[in-house]
Amino acid sequence: MQQTEKQPSQKQKQGKCKYCSTEFFYRKASKAHLCDNSQCRIKQKNEVLSTKLYTEATLNEDYVQCQWCKLNVTRIYGSHMKMYHPEKTSADYKKEFPGCQLASKNDNRNIAKGYSRFAQSAKGRELFSERAKGQNNPNSKNNTTLEQRKERSPFSEQFYIKKGSSPEEATLKAKEFASFLGKHRLSSPQYMFWLMKTNGNEEEAKRLLSERQRTFTLEKCIEKYGAIKGRERWVRRQEQWIKNYRKKSYSFISQDLFWKIQDKLMLPVDDIAFATLIRERKHRL
Repeated sequence: MQQTEKQPSQKQKQGKCKYCSTEFFYRKASKAHLCDNSQCRIKQKNEVLSTKLYTEATLNEDYVQCQWCKLNVTRIYGSHMKMYHPEKTSADYKKEFPGCQLASKNDNRNIAKGYSRFAQSAKGRELFSERAKGQNNPNSKNNTTLEQRKERSPFSEQFYIKKGSSPEEATLKAKEFASFLGKHRLSSPQYMFWLMKTNGNEEEAKRLLSERQRTFTLEKCIEKYGAIKGRERWVRRQEQWIKNYRKKSYSFISQDLFWKIQDKLMLPVDDIAFATLIRERKHRL
């Protein structure tokens, strides 16, 4: 039995989808311009959001505009490219539009911040440690050249030049990245490092930080080297510290007071002891 082509009713009108060009029927009273395909409806929603979300935002700082479809997005690569330009790649975009950003500066900063937090976590350190062992290290000198390693490092100007930036822009971006990472990088001597590691447990974070700050105690030396050698090592370290810093380990006010006492009591200089040793002799300030 031959199927007859569907015809619109008196209250319907035939139209063509603006995204996929599929013909469909819609009510005459409406102003439909897309079919029932879910992908087409998602595209329409993205276009509406693109117009509303970025009306008061700054181009390149808060969003970028796709040069292929003129849609305002946070980043070109990823979901936008898969949905709107599946046949294209990031390399194609940089080749066709050299100098145009693939993502907004805010998006890049957020990614760098999230990457830094993950890298400082226990899971992140374990993951990167496994990746960097032996021949697994993608930047090993045995596997790459110096030029290749520069192109992979965001600290290098070559990294940004490869992405389409001019030499001047690359220099600025490398400095911005180093400055940003330096401000947001967390290390073990910092309280926030332990607070994040303990998932917000303040008491535990303070305890771990206190332990981290006690890097060279008598207890640790005895635990590591034994009672005799540990104590010897600790005493030797303390003596070395006093020898190196004795010129700075006293106040000028105390010295003035001590010399006045000596003058008053007429004590022999060799019989009194306080921290004014300079080349094994006592000197007035």
